[in-house]
Amino acid sequence: MIEVNFPELDTLLCSPTKEEMDSAIKIVSTHSSPFEELSLRTMAAMTKIRTTLSRAKVTKSNKRGVLEGATALLALLYEQANEIGTLNAKVALMEAKSSEVEDLREQCSLLKVEKARLQEENASLVQAASRQNSSPPAQAQTTKGTFADQVKKWSLPKKQKPKFVSLNYPKDGETSEEVTAQLYTSIAPSKFNINVKNVKKLQNGGVAVECSTEDQLRKIMSEINTNKDLQDKLVAKRPVLKLPKVIIYDVDVNFPREHLLQTISQQNEVDVNQMKILFQIKSRTKDRCHWVLETEPEALRQLLKVRKIALEWSRLTVREFRRPTKCYKCCRYGHISTNCKEEETCPRCGENGHKRADCDKEVNCINCADLNKKFQLSLDVKHDSTDPNCEAHIRKMKQLRNRTKYV
Repeated sequence: MIEVNFPELDTLLCSPTKEEMDSAIKIVSTHSSPFEELSLRTMAAMTKIRTTLSRAKVTKSNKRGVLEGATALLALLYEQANEIGTLNAKVALMEAKSSEVEDLREQCSLLKVEKARLQEENASLVQAASRQNSSPPAQAQTTKGTFADQVKKWSLPKKQKPKFVSLNYPKDGETSEEVTAQLYTSIAPSKFNINVKNVKKLQNGGVAVECSTEDQLRKIMSEINTNKDLQDKLVAKRPVLKLPKVIIYDVDVNFPREHLLQTISQQNEVDVNQMKILFQIKSRTKDRCHWVLETEPEALRQLLKVRKIALEWSRLTVREFRRPTKCYKCCRYGHISTNCKEEETCPRCGENGHKRADCDKEVNCINCADLNKKFQLSLDVKHDSTDPNCEAHIRKMKQLRNRTKYV
């Protein structure tokens, strides 16, 4: 704010002193504020006016009139400058408040994501407890805990016990039932000292056989791939575990992609060779984006342990990224819409020919309905296909977790 008191007109009518004239051309600071610069320039202009009037051959009355007009004009200029300064301060305050509101909105969005994820994991726990015929008190104890406890529990994957599984697929398009029959009639597990823990149907006619040890797994795979009755019909192979992924929220969109991994590594003590950039996701916040990285298990545990990583001057939230591939055209899993050959399906009722906004039919999950039909199950279908508590979605998330390399 500018506060300038002009001398009396009689004082201004006098010729300016040498000090006043020197100050009129002296630069006080190369980084002066706009108000300071305005004050210096106007006072310098007034000094020049006084100098000119002192040398001019005009009456004292005319000089007084010129100075009165000049001081009135400068007073008005200062008043306008003060108003502009006040408005600028208000705008800056509003921008700061707006930024705070955006931050709160983004935090709410992240909390909603975490809530949905926790609901999904809790639902999975309930399903597992139900299958094991757990008592109600034990089940309640399993799912009990604060929000922070649940986030911590599910953010850092526990080390998995190794599974010894052979994936057996037909070469000529047989069904899972036919493949199972071929295995049962051609191989006697007792002959090879193999303890079969589980046999499960797979897509594309496959059958998964789980053994108890690595040695048993090698034996059964060797027998399937070399048995004269099976080697031309089936192929046995190990499951290929995928590396885990993480998502880093709200990175500045202008942050150079080529510097991202190196900066994360240097500031967070994570091996740069254990991370790989996959893709970018748009953020709801302007000028921000989310980056998805593929990591080695060790790097994953290091990043999830801190939960917030340093990136230059920012601290950014990091979470494990687990999202099953899903088509938002037909609402089914396993492919994306650009590769979909099906008709567009309503995610609410599972029927074709209309969108969710126009749907007035009874809610019906197309994915749970498909599972019921294919595997003779009785899953609840009275929910939207985008419901995080959907049994089909929970199974896909569990499947994705089991196919991820955490050790």
